[in-house]
Amino acid sequence: MPDLDPAVLVKVSDGITVEVNAALGAGVFTGLQFKAESSYADFQDDELDDLDCLKVDVVPVGYTRTELDDRSSVLYVTASDIAVRKKFSEAQLTQSRRIKKSEIDRLVLFVQELHEFFLRPDADEGVPIGTRLTAFPEATWRETNIRTTFSRRHLRDLKMFLGVIRVSYEVSKPL
Repeated sequence: MPDLDPAVLVKVSDGITVEVNAALGAGVFTGLQFKAESSYADFQDDELDDLDCLKVDVVPVGYTRTELDDRSSVLYVTASDIAVRKKFSEAQLTQSRRIKKSEIDRLVLFVQELHEFFLRPDADEGVPIGTRLTAFPEATWRETNIRTTFSRRHLRDLKMFLGVIRVSYEVSKPL
């Protein structure tokens, strides 16, 4: 079977993954170790039971809008989630079996840092123009939203942090 050109949604999610990893390599997210991966969120919450590491998944969510852009192209507005997950080890729990506040504080800050990274204001006017995707420059940033800063249920029941950012890009694709 010949290699097919990936869907716009997949190209955008892959481009977001590249940007997150490049930002980590450039020192944007200090004190953290991870490698962002593209996935379809086909993991279970308890699969991290034996892991004491930060997982960052970029998940293509879908098209929030499609329309004919002109006679020869279609406009796709895509949404991708960046899921931040970490299962806490026994060493990161207090004597009362609660997660140390400092551990959660750093991940809440990381969710905020991801949000701000994708907003990137225009240097001249100060308005958000968003992060350009070097791996898919045809995509234009639309918006970034924090969907979940942290999940109380995950912290309480699973001793796991879960934060989610949604990033939207638009792409005009020739027909």
